[in-house]
Amino acid sequence: MTKTLRTTFGKSEDSEVNKNETKLTFFVWVLSRIGQGAGGTMAYEGRDYKKNIIKKKENNEFNSEVEDIVEDIQDDLLEHKITGAASLSKAITDSKDSFEEFNDIYDEYLDNAKKDENIDSFIKDISKIAKKLKDVKSQGGLRGTMRFEQLSDDQKEALRNQMREILITSEDLFEEYKNA
Repeated sequence: MTKTLRTTFGKSEDSEVNKNETKLTFFVWVLSRIGQGAGGTMAYEGRDYKKNIIKKKENNEFNSEVEDIVEDIQDDLLEHKITGAASLSKAITDSKDSFEEFNDIYDEYLDNAKKDENIDSFIKDISKIAKKLKDVKSQGGLRGTMRFEQLSDDQKEALRNQMREILITSEDLFEEYKNA
Protein backbone atom coordinates (compact mmCIF):
# COMPACT_ATOMS: atom_id res chain seq x y z
CA MET A 1 0.00 0.00 0.00
CA THR A 2 2.85 2.39 0.79
CA LYS A 3 4.25 2.05 -2.73
CA THR A 4 0.80 2.60 -4.26
CA LEU A 5 0.28 5.75 -2.21
CA ARG A 6 3.77 7.04 -2.98
CA THR A 7 3.42 6.50 -6.74
CA THR A 8 -0.21 7.68 -6.97
CA PHE A 9 0.09 10.92 -5.02
CA GLY A 10 2.62 13.71 -5.45
CA LYS A 11 4.26 15.77 -2.75
CA SER A 12 2.11 18.89 -2.93
CA GLU A 13 -0.10 19.90 0.00
CA ASP A 14 -3.23 18.86 -1.90
CA SER A 15 -1.68 15.49 -2.70
CA GLU A 16 -0.81 14.96 0.96
CA VAL A 17 -4.41 15.76 1.96
CA ASN A 18 -5.73 13.36 -0.68
CA LYS A 19 -3.25 10.69 0.39
CA ASN A 20 -4.28 11.02 4.05
CA GLU A 21 -7.98 10.84 3.14
CA THR A 22 -7.26 7.75 1.06
CA LYS A 23 -5.37 6.10 3.92
CA LEU A 24 -8.24 6.74 6.33
CA THR A 25 -10.81 5.48 3.83
CA PHE A 26 -8.69 2.39 3.14
CA PHE A 27 -8.44 1.72 6.89
CA VAL A 28 -12.24 1.81 7.16
CA TRP A 29 -12.41 -0.56 4.17
CA VAL A 30 -10.02 -2.97 5.96
CA LEU A 31 -12.16 -2.80 9.11
CA SER A 32 -15.27 -3.51 7.05
CA ARG A 33 -13.61 -6.61 5.61
CA ILE A 34 -12.62 -7.75 9.09
CA GLY A 35 -16.25 -7.27 10.13
CA GLN A 36 -17.35 -9.41 7.22
CA GLY A 37 -14.82 -12.11 8.06
CA ALA A 38 -12.97 -11.71 4.74
CA GLY A 39 -9.88 -13.49 6.06
CA GLY A 40 -7.78 -14.97 3.26
CA THR A 41 -9.56 -13.11 0.46
CA MET A 42 -8.62 -9.70 1.79
CA ALA A 43 -5.34 -9.61 -0.17
CA TYR A 44 -7.18 -10.15 -3.46
CA GLU A 45 -9.87 -7.65 -2.53
CA GLY A 46 -7.14 -5.19 -1.51
CA ARG A 47 -5.69 -5.42 -5.01
CA ASP A 48 -9.13 -4.60 -6.40
CA TYR A 49 -9.34 -1.61 -4.05
CA LYS A 50 -5.95 -0.28 -5.16
CA LYS A 51 -6.57 -0.93 -8.87
CA ASN A 52 -10.17 0.22 -9.09
CA ILE A 53 -10.41 2.94 -6.45
CA ILE A 54 -7.04 4.43 -5.44
CA LYS A 55 -5.49 4.44 -8.91
CA LYS A 56 -8.61 5.83 -10.60
CA LYS A 57 -9.42 9.50 -11.05
CA GLU A 58 -12.62 8.85 -9.07
CA ASN A 59 -10.63 8.21 -5.87
CA ASN A 60 -11.13 11.75 -4.57
CA GLU A 61 -14.82 11.60 -5.45
CA PHE A 62 -15.13 8.29 -3.58
CA ASN A 63 -13.31 9.72 -0.55
CA SER A 64 -15.62 12.74 -0.55
CA GLU A 65 -18.74 10.62 -0.85
CA VAL A 66 -17.81 8.41 2.11
CA GLU A 67 -16.21 11.17 4.20
CA ASP A 68 -19.14 11.59 6.61
CA ILE A 69 -19.51 7.83 7.01
CA VAL A 70 -15.78 7.45 7.68
CA GLU A 71 -15.97 10.20 10.31
CA ASP A 72 -18.99 8.49 11.95
CA ILE A 73 -17.10 5.19 12.07
CA GLN A 74 -14.01 6.94 13.42
CA ASP A 75 -16.11 8.58 16.17
CA ASP A 76 -17.82 5.26 16.98
CA LEU A 77 -14.47 3.49 17.27
CA LEU A 78 -13.05 6.21 19.51
CA GLU A 79 -16.00 5.77 21.88
CA HIS A 80 -15.10 2.10 22.40
CA LYS A 81 -12.20 0.99 24.53
CA ILE A 82 -10.48 -1.27 22.02
CA THR A 83 -8.02 -3.55 23.76
CA GLY A 84 -7.96 -6.53 21.44
CA ALA A 85 -9.69 -8.47 18.70
CA ALA A 86 -12.89 -9.06 20.70
CA SER A 87 -13.42 -5.39 21.55
CA LEU A 88 -12.57 -4.39 17.96
CA SER A 89 -15.09 -6.92 16.67
CA LYS A 90 -17.74 -5.52 19.01
CA ALA A 91 -16.97 -1.95 17.92
CA ILE A 92 -17.31 -2.97 14.27
CA THR A 93 -20.58 -4.78 15.00
CA ASP A 94 -21.92 -1.74 16.85
CA SER A 95 -21.18 0.38 13.77
CA LYS A 96 -22.74 -2.15 11.39
CA ASP A 97 -25.10 0.33 9.70
CA SER A 98 -22.29 2.76 8.91
CA PHE A 99 -20.11 -0.05 7.55
CA GLU A 100 -22.99 -1.29 5.38
CA GLU A 101 -23.51 2.21 3.99
CA PHE A 102 -19.77 2.49 3.30
CA ASN A 103 -19.73 -0.92 1.59
CA ASP A 104 -22.73 -0.04 -0.59
CA ILE A 105 -20.94 3.03 -1.91
CA TYR A 106 -17.67 1.10 -2.30
CA ASP A 107 -19.43 -1.67 -4.24
CA GLU A 108 -21.01 0.91 -6.54
CA TYR A 109 -17.64 2.51 -7.31
CA LEU A 110 -15.98 -0.88 -7.73
CA ASP A 111 -18.72 -2.07 -10.09
CA ASN A 112 -18.46 1.11 -12.16
CA ALA A 113 -14.68 0.76 -12.39
CA LYS A 114 -14.95 -2.84 -13.48
CA LYS A 115 -17.61 -2.12 -16.13
CA ASP A 116 -14.86 -0.87 -18.37
CA GLU A 117 -13.00 -4.20 -18.33
CA ASN A 118 -14.64 -6.18 -21.16
CA ILE A 119 -17.78 -7.77 -22.52
CA ASP A 120 -16.90 -11.28 -21.31
CA SER A 121 -16.60 -9.99 -17.76
CA PHE A 122 -19.95 -8.24 -18.15
CA ILE A 123 -21.65 -11.44 -19.34
CA LYS A 124 -20.02 -13.34 -16.49
CA ASP A 125 -21.41 -10.81 -13.99
CA ILE A 126 -24.92 -11.19 -15.40
CA SER A 127 -24.52 -14.98 -15.21
CA LYS A 128 -23.53 -14.71 -11.55
CA ILE A 129 -26.63 -12.65 -10.81
CA ALA A 130 -28.82 -15.20 -12.59
CA LYS A 131 -27.16 -18.05 -10.68
CA LYS A 132 -27.67 -16.30 -7.34
CA LEU A 133 -31.35 -15.80 -8.11
CA LYS A 134 -31.69 -19.46 -9.15
CA ASP A 135 -29.97 -20.52 -5.92
CA VAL A 136 -32.36 -18.41 -3.86
CA LYS A 137 -35.30 -19.92 -5.75
CA SER A 138 -34.03 -23.48 -5.25
CA GLN A 139 -33.74 -22.80 -1.50
CA GLY A 140 -37.38 -21.81 -1.19
CA GLY A 141 -36.93 -18.07 -1.64
CA LEU A 142 -34.28 -17.39 1.00
CA ARG A 143 -30.61 -18.29 1.57
CA GLY A 144 -29.07 -20.73 3.98
CA THR A 145 -30.98 -21.25 7.21
CA MET A 146 -33.19 -18.17 6.83
CA ARG A 147 -36.92 -18.69 7.29
CA PHE A 148 -39.79 -16.44 6.29
CA GLU A 149 -40.95 -16.39 9.91
CA GLN A 150 -37.77 -14.48 10.76
CA LEU A 151 -38.70 -11.60 8.45
CA SER A 152 -40.79 -8.65 9.48
CA ASP A 153 -43.62 -7.45 7.24
CA ASP A 154 -41.43 -4.49 6.21
CA GLN A 155 -38.59 -6.84 5.22
CA LYS A 156 -40.97 -9.03 3.20
CA GLU A 157 -42.30 -5.93 1.45
CA ALA A 158 -38.74 -4.75 0.74
CA LEU A 159 -37.92 -8.15 -0.80
CA ARG A 160 -41.04 -8.03 -2.98
CA ASN A 161 -40.18 -4.50 -4.12
CA GLN A 162 -36.61 -5.48 -5.00
CA MET A 163 -37.77 -8.57 -6.92
CA ARG A 164 -40.29 -6.43 -8.79
CA GLU A 165 -37.52 -3.96 -9.64
CA ILE A 166 -35.33 -6.83 -10.89
CA LEU A 167 -38.19 -8.10 -13.06
CA ILE A 168 -38.96 -4.69 -14.57
CA THR A 169 -35.30 -3.92 -15.21
CA SER A 170 -34.72 -7.37 -16.70
CA GLU A 171 -37.68 -6.95 -19.06
CA ASP A 172 -36.39 -3.53 -20.16
CA LEU A 173 -32.91 -4.90 -20.76
CA PHE A 174 -34.27 -7.93 -22.62
CA GLU A 175 -36.07 -5.60 -25.03
CA GLU A 176 -32.97 -3.46 -25.42
CA TYR A 177 -30.80 -6.49 -26.21
CA LYS A 178 -33.46 -7.87 -28.57
CA ASN A 179 -33.54 -4.59 -30.50
CA ALA A 180 -29.76 -4.09 -30.57
